[in-house]
Amino acid sequence: MRMEAMQISGIDENSSSSSSLIRVLYNIDFLNQILLCLPVKSLLVSKSVSKQWLSLISSPCFIKNHYIRNKHSKPGFLSLNTLYGNVNYDSVLLNERITINRSIIFESQDHKPLVMEHSCNGLFLCCEYGGGSSYYIYNLSTKYYRIIPPDPVFSCLSISLVFDPLKSLNYEVISIGKIDDSYRIAIYSSATNSWRICEARYYFPNSVHFYKCPGVFWDGYLNWINLGDNTSSSFNIDRQVLITLPFSDEMSDEHIIYFGEWMGYMQLILSDQKLLHCWDIFEMEINYVGWKLKYRVNLDELKNYYSIDGLYPDQSFHVMLVVDELKALIHLTDGRILSYDLKKKSFKEICNFPMSHLDISHVYTESLADV
Repeated sequence: MRMEAMQISGIDENSSSSSSLIRVLYNIDFLNQILLCLPVKSLLVSKSVSKQWLSLISSPCFIKNHYIRNKHSKPGFLSLNTLYGNVNYDSVLLNERITINRSIIFESQDHKPLVMEHSCNGLFLCCEYGGGSSYYIYNLSTKYYRIIPPDPVFSCLSISLVFDPLKSLNYEVISIGKIDDSYRIAIYSSATNSWRICEARYYFPNSVHFYKCPGVFWDGYLNWINLGDNTSSSFNIDRQVLITLPFSDEMSDEHIIYFGEWMGYMQLILSDQKLLHCWDIFEMEINYVGWKLKYRVNLDELKNYYSIDGLYPDQSFHVMLVVDELKALIHLTDGRILSYDLKKKSFKEICNFPMSHLDISHVYTESLADV
């Protein structure tokens, strides 16, 4: 691959050090390794250096390799803010330097405010505030979005975004609606820009948490918790098969504190209704063998230290994410974000990030992906 000619100001091409620098800049392999080390924001700026840089940074291979190299980056969060009647979002990136941005506005092509329905690996699924048939796939890093065709499922109950950049840079949207006593599922593919309706009819337990949250994507499946039936439901997207896994005896009759995925692990935190400060942290085993108890945690020390009168989920605190199997990011009502070590049972404050809606936040990772 031949690099196009570039003028690099301030470099003496006759000096040995400058010659070495120019050789690096014009060597596609060296350049690729250097650019892979840069954060997304810097790479978006670097696209304007030349057509060659633009082509390299925009290539599917580079985007995938950049995601692999940076998949252990610290997460960020977007929180809905409806104060003063406006619809916008506040963000916090928990990197080495805490970055907080306020009043981020998502707008439709008609300049109507958008609200987030779901997020997955750097992309967001949005819909128009106040209703509307249009859905948007939005990349906050690049500021680009795509309008997807109307959902063909009647009376949609749950809609989820599925994006696995390690597998493909295409993404899918899964819509679930109820017809009589069964459910129909439709799948949108960005590769074809169209929906397809699954031929089968599916049967979820009546206690499925469609209204609580979209499905959690992990290992090719979308997952939901059926707490009233003490089971979890998992829909394999490629094979279009629904499986149901029973809870173990130690998971019965409990309250959901957290259910989510991060860095290749899917975790579920449960607590007894009468002992909300006592947590059982479960992790789904590989190949969906079942839920495995990882930790038992008593948060009395945290409750006493911060003078919390009862640990009520989404009222006095909200678990934002479980990171690296070991740490839970907890958001308190006063705005403080804590990192709680599940193994050592210790905690520390990360930053202060007040949110108007404690339970409405989305995991945010920067992404180069095209929508």
